[in-house]
Amino acid sequence: SSGLTGNTSDLGYLDDFSMLIELNLFHNNLSGSLPHSIGLLSKLESLNMSFNALEGNIPPGYSNLINLKELRLSNNSLTGQLSSDLENLSHLRILDINTNYLSGNIPEIFSNMTELRDVYLYQNDFTGTIPSSLRFATNLKSLTLNDNQLEGLLPHWMGDLDQLNFLYLNDNQLIGYIPDSFNNLNSLYVLRLNNNFLIGEFPDIMASGLPPNEDTLTIEYNCLQYNSNPAVNDWVNQRTTVFTGLITQQATHTTCNSLYDSIFSSAF
Repeated sequence: SSGLTGNTSDLGYLDDFSMLIELNLFHNNLSGSLPHSIGLLSKLESLNMSFNALEGNIPPGYSNLINLKELRLSNNSLTGQLSSDLENLSHLRILDINTNYLSGNIPEIFSNMTELRDVYLYQNDFTGTIPSSLRFATNLKSLTLNDNQLEGLLPHWMGDLDQLNFLYLNDNQLIGYIPDSFNNLNSLYVLRLNNNFLIGEFPDIMASGLPPNEDTLTIEYNCLQYNSNPAVNDWVNQRTTVFTGLITQQATHTTCNSLYDSIFSSAF
């Protein structure tokens, strides 16, 4: 922070700095919209305008920043939808736009982002399903999609992201089973799945990398059941302090029964 105040309309001169590599206006008191002139800085590799009071959409011209490695716009009041043209940012390593008011589907922008390490999209108003193009971001370390309105099934291909350290999918509207492929997440430190509508037995993912520390696994407030293998339940108990939702009473709750019925009926 440098204590800057004022409106971003005063930053219209930024396109004069055509050779700029890094622009860091993090944690100031800037208001207004994101400057369109930033989209003309073709050499830019790092843009950080997090923790301000910025509003409006992410300008479409930002998809022209093809050398960008870090895009940080978190903790503002941005609205609108993400443009599918952001797929042009093929060198992106960090995408951090958490804690805004962005909405709509998360577009399929990740197919060419093979260098992507960290995706922070939590605490927005995103809807739809988890974008399948994330399967190509095989070097991901952190994927945080929590506190949105995402729905649909947990994708089986997510187990192929075996470099993941942090996977946060909690507080959405995800349904169905936890895929057995999660057993392949050998680098995982933290897994958050709580507050969804997941069903079935908790799978045997004992080969995953979750360390035996309390609060590395949160799965409460779903419609899950104990695994038939006691060793799996012991493994879970070593990694979570709350087992709410993994009890017989919860699994026979009316809401849970309705979920089972709807999922099974759609499968046949």
